[in-house]
Amino acid sequence: MAQYLVRKGLRNYEVAKFDDSDSPLEVYTFYSRGCSCPARSRSCKHDKILKAWEKAGSKAGLVFDDSAHIIGDLFN
Repeated sequence: MAQYLVRKGLRNYEVAKFDDSDSPLEVYTFYSRGCSCPARSRSCKHDKILKAWEKAGSKAGLVFDDSAHIIGDLFN
């Protein structure tokens, strides 16, 4: 099962995908036109994860699953 972390980059938000490793498999960047994932749609799962992260208070270290549910916290 993949896990996702969200962070605020220098200019854009980024969603990193992990799968039982210490380095990300993919990093998706959000631009004014949406996510950089291959889906190229505004309503991809990475957008849902970003919105869930913002709704949770934009707290660093929150870990999400594919359904945008919080499954852990790296700092607690």
